[in-house]
Amino acid sequence: MESTIQNQEQAFFEEALAEALRITDRFVAEPVFALTGKGAYKGRGVEDLKADQALLTERAAAKQLRNG
Repeated sequence: MESTIQNQEQAFFEEALAEALRITDRFVAEPVFALTGKGAYKGRGVEDLKADQALLTERAAAKQLRNG
């Protein structure tokens, strides 16, 4: 019985660790919080991704115009 609980705990830990590693890049340390070690979670939604894509498209078009 105890080994079953330990296996479940290990599986839960591995799942939680994988999720934490997956979202680590979305936590940003802000200069305001540098002394406290706290940061902010940078959410990414569909609108954010669309805005990023539009910006990249604009940059590519501007670069193409500059280079002829």
